[in-house]
Amino acid sequence: MDLTREALLQHKMLVNLHVAKTGEEGMQFLSRAGSFSGVVRPDLILLDLNLPGMDGREVLKRIKGDHDLRQIPVVILSTSEADMDILKSYAMGANCYVVKPVDFENFSQVISEIEQFWFSVVKLPKRELLAKYIPSAGTRGPLSGIKIEPLESVHVLHVEDSDADADLVLESLNGLREPRFTCHRSVRLSDALEYLKSHSVDIVLLDLSLPDSHGFETVVSFLGQAGNMR
Repeated sequence: MDLTREALLQHKMLVNLHVAKTGEEGMQFLSRAGSFSGVVRPDLILLDLNLPGMDGREVLKRIKGDHDLRQIPVVILSTSEADMDILKSYAMGANCYVVKPVDFENFSQVISEIEQFWFSVVKLPKRELLAKYIPSAGTRGPLSGIKIEPLESVHVLHVEDSDADADLVLESLNGLREPRFTCHRSVRLSDALEYLKSHSVDIVLLDLSLPDSHGFETVVSFLGQAGNMR
């Protein structure tokens, strides 16, 4: 909490940061309940998985299951590197999963990249449109009539050049009772982009180190090119 605040203060962008110490407090803030009735809707949520009381997994589930909150991007910022934590977070609708570095210098760099990506690279919905079409919690807007049917199968595009890592993810997906997953693997970023030209997917699991792309640029390149296909 303190590291995140200090890291944000070091950067040039003005950020209005609110810290919730528990999952319950976080949900009260997002629902504008009680003493949080006048707060401004956040543009981005940084969510730790290991929270006291209601943990981050339950918070994520509630956010992505709520008509008024699910449009807010959620970045999981956790010390856990467990494959199942990562997989389940994305399956529940997390927009990004970042492992916290232990030292402040690297942690500050991670926060800087998150800040730059979500507030400079990514285009987020304008607040006036959210207020018009997705009003505050407890009310219904013009989009409330949209019915989202449950998927018979979740189509996953896994972009991974490591056979061992790809087998581990596939084994984990096959081990889940529900939902059912259909997985296609691409070894190169260019192959994944070519696949998306003729196929629709629900989830993309993207390795940052690929034969034709590396690091944070992989995410930027993928979103920049894949977004033009929609």
